[in-house]
Amino acid sequence: MNMKRLARGPLLWILLAVLLVLLGSSLVSGVGGVKDVDTWQAVDYIEQNQAKQATLIDREQRIELTLQDDTKVRSEYITGQGLELQNQLQAKKDAGQLPDGYTVEVPRDNIFVTLLVSLLPVVLIVLLLFFF
Repeated sequence: MNMKRLARGPLLWILLAVLLVLLGSSLVSGVGGVKDVDTWQAVDYIEQNQAKQATLIDREQRIELTLQDDTKVRSEYITGQGLELQNQLQAKKDAGQLPDGYTVEVPRDNIFVTLLVSLLPVVLIVLLLFFF
């Protein structure tokens, strides 16, 4: 009796939908083919001229490399390494050893998310004061 009532209610279907979304997102994220490597390995790829293209992502402190065999790797670096990596990539580009060059990305926050995070506490306080 109790199981039949649970199966007819929306709670079971909501939980099942959430579970399917989580499972699907984990499967899709693994399809990207980007391999995480240690920072020293990424630096070695650059030094040994195995990198074809590089992208430095500043705020996330991450470097993504496309190697000569078209495999993609990424690594994270600490704050002081960003300029060193950029100088190393520029030297390789100038020497013609980084065929597709490199780019630097600085991700920006979505303005709506920024406003939501900024205004949500104020709205909650006003609502609490209004209703209590």
